[in-house]
Amino acid sequence: MKYSTYNSIVKLTRQSSLLYNAVTDKFLVFKKELEPMLVGEADELAMSHPSFYKQLLDNGFLVEDREQEVKDTVEIGRKNCENESTYKLIINPTLNCNFRCWYCYEDHNAPTKMDAGTLEKIKRLVDNIAADSKIKHIDLSFFGGEPLLFYADTVRPIIDYVKSVCDSCNDELGFSVHFTSNGYLINDVVLAHLRSVDASSVSFQITLDGGRDLHNKVRYSTSGTGSYDRIIANVKRLLSNDIDVVLRINYTKQNIASVPSILGDLESISEDDRNHLSVDFQRVWQDEAIDNNDEQLNDIIMQFRKEAFRVSCYYNHVNSFRYPCYGDKNNECVVNYNGDVYKCTARDFTEANRYGVLSNEGTVIADNSKSNTCVSKYDKAFCHTCRIFPVCGACCTQRVRESKADACTNNNSEFDKDEIILMRFYDCIKKRTAEDSVVKVE
Repeated sequence: MKYSTYNSIVKLTRQSSLLYNAVTDKFLVFKKELEPMLVGEADELAMSHPSFYKQLLDNGFLVEDREQEVKDTVEIGRKNCENESTYKLIINPTLNCNFRCWYCYEDHNAPTKMDAGTLEKIKRLVDNIAADSKIKHIDLSFFGGEPLLFYADTVRPIIDYVKSVCDSCNDELGFSVHFTSNGYLINDVVLAHLRSVDASSVSFQITLDGGRDLHNKVRYSTSGTGSYDRIIANVKRLLSNDIDVVLRINYTKQNIASVPSILGDLESISEDDRNHLSVDFQRVWQDEAIDNNDEQLNDIIMQFRKEAFRVSCYYNHVNSFRYPCYGDKNNECVVNYNGDVYKCTARDFTEANRYGVLSNEGTVIADNSKSNTCVSKYDKAFCHTCRIFPVCGACCTQRVRESKADACTNNNSEFDKDEIILMRFYDCIKKRTAEDSVVKVE
């Protein structure tokens, strides 16, 4: 037996280390004095420490053939992108927005509202999705622009149509609804409709840009009024209606120090409502490099966790292998307000980035030479033997296509890899799922 290609050893204390296998997602805490044996011959360990050896064997730290392990892992990654039972349908009702955030890559000046023709094409697409007997769930998501701008004219009719199609399938087809929104336009009418929707879940991602004062300098209404208090109030309204919210906090060099002040505005949220809230920290990528912010960000994350808020950050959701980006999946498309089709929402909705167009019959007609598969993602040989490949999954298809060098697309250092592993370990303990991961001391 040989040590897995995907093993990592990370220091925990002066006396103990953490062994992690990225394929099995298993952890083993062991005495540091045993570490030299983990880089030697496995057979020697079997003789000297048989119980420790058995733990290694039972939990995938030892394999028979490293080359076959790599081949099998790559194939598992490809299959994870097939998502035959779920269709991810993302819709941009408009690219217009009621805000003008400095970092937004969309041009909100031209009028962009979905017309009746595109709305009908989307309905036909839904019909085609429902006709596929393998698909059991439609993951319906609204993006933009601000998707709530034309709720009555576009969003509501689409949701109602998906609901009617699913209802006609006699519980064999379910659906969920998600919004990526600035949260400002949530009102009683929107809430009443969403509460009436018999979806498996309704959820929102809503963004803040630092504490109140700095947020209001970035996000203000056309009248010049700051939006912070209204957005916070709307988040609380969603939570009290049992609607899940991911509160995404965009941090920059300028606003990161103000982020802890947000805690004071969230403290009135009840324990029950906090079960519907997750806080997600994301660096604004257009911002200048933030020097030495890791410790500061980690301190802020711990402050939120101390107040019993679920928190994620970059290191938490680097799990593109098991849970590929929506754009990596075969059953996925982004339909723009004008009927153009894309695979990714993190790029400009231009003709150059377009995957294809939606036909009158509700089928996606791909542009020449465009592929919607993740083949190129898993063709990157550099990633195959990286110790965290079964977690990272070679990043996402979009970024791999844009990256020409045979190097890490995420630019992960060895330190970054250790941080990803430690955050995963922390989450297993925090969520009390450690019984699914081996946490023992030899």
